Amino acid sequence: MDPRPYSYGEQSKPGSLSRLARLVATARIFWKVLGVAVATALVFGIVLRIHLVPYLSPPAGPYPVGTVLWEVDPTGASARGGCPLSVQLWYPAEPGSGDGPAPYHLAGSPLLSAARWVRTGATLNAAVSSRRVRYPVLLSVPGWAGLRAENTTFVQDLASRGFVVAAVGYDDPACAGMNRSAGNTDATDMDFSSQAAFERTHRVADQKIERVANAASQVIDALELLDRVDPNGRFGGRLDLDRIGVVGYSLGGAIAMQLCWRDDRLKAVINIDGWFFDAAPGGWIEQPFMFISDDGPAATPADLSSPKPAHRYPAILDDTTDRRMSGELAKHGGVLVTVLGSDHLDFSDMAYLSRLALLQGRRPDGAAIRTAADYSAAFFGQTLDGEASPLFSNPPPDVRLRTWDRPAHEESAR
Repeated sequence: MDPRPYSYGEQSKPGSLSRLARLVATARIFWKVLGVAVATALVFGIVLRIHLVPYLSPPAGPYPVGTVLWEVDPTGASARGGCPLSVQLWYPAEPGSGDGPAPYHLAGSPLLSAARWVRTGATLNAAVSSRRVRYPVLLSVPGWAGLRAENTTFVQDLASRGFVVAAVGYDDPACAGMNRSAGNTDATDMDFSSQAAFERTHRVADQKIERVANAASQVIDALELLDRVDPNGRFGGRLDLDRIGVVGYSLGGAIAMQLCWRDDRLKAVINIDGWFFDAAPGGWIEQPFMFISDDGPAATPADLSSPKPAHRYPAILDDTTDRRMSGELAKHGGVLVTVLGSDHLDFSDMAYLSRLALLQGRRPDGAAIRTAADYSAAFFGQTLDGEASPLFSNPPPDVRLRTWDRPAHEESAR
């Protein structure tokens, strides 16, 4: 070993210069590679955002949209063991007001959830638009799981067309007649794996139909109070509750029918592709009725006798609903809108929030939802406001329309 102490001057040796040059060259290569990697990641991220991050079809109406979570407990909830509902209001908004873009779930979503990244077309806590004094009111009821957010595209579109929409959620197990400890597990899931499972599913459906309709009727009570006295000053004197309708998707369609059957404050009802189960038992609803259907085939005798329970029992529900609807519409009048090329899931956000669905190009434009919103707005405009729409005399190419006239004695009774 050289006994001389280390000196910085020795870095001037040719060997030291060579090592330094190699280090500098390596650093340059590293930074070039890093730059390429960062650029590639940015491009890849943009591609992912375009193709994998879910988005909602924007509202089509002339009004900006506002939304607010309404702290209302229409049933007295846990105290009386009822069916606690959550309610989110969507409404025509005053431009420039509010607290910025509303998230898809107001209570937040897990980091890896698709709903965490999707954004609505609404503004949180905006003021109600000053373009009109009062706005007609609609209740919106979601499908089997009771998740109000699953119809966000649809309800914000209706709000953009001049309706105040009260979107209700009924995902509490009590709404299915279950103790809270049961949770949303197999006890309340839809199951067609056997006759016993089918019968249990039917009982759960009928429990939800009755309990949610009862609770939703109390939401109307609360809306009447909100119109008289709104502590936030937003909706007081702005709700036209003489013009109120209800629309439901899937099981929510049957709940909407049950609500009209028990509460004549509702003036019109739309069922979007929902089995009837035992809604409106022992009779039919008095309000004008429209059914929006997917393009699935009618059940055949082979379907009804299929050896596969998971095929047979949905076919039985299809057939039962079709038969009852045809008979009642022939007697009481109504409208049947079939959206060609659609299936059941195309009417809710769930089809568009699935990344697999986006990769498969599954109707990413929300065409079925837009058609449902077009016809819903036209139907409510006609029944609540008397506004005629060309959609009922000249339907677009993707719609098959059938109407039954309402008997004169039912018209005069209203």
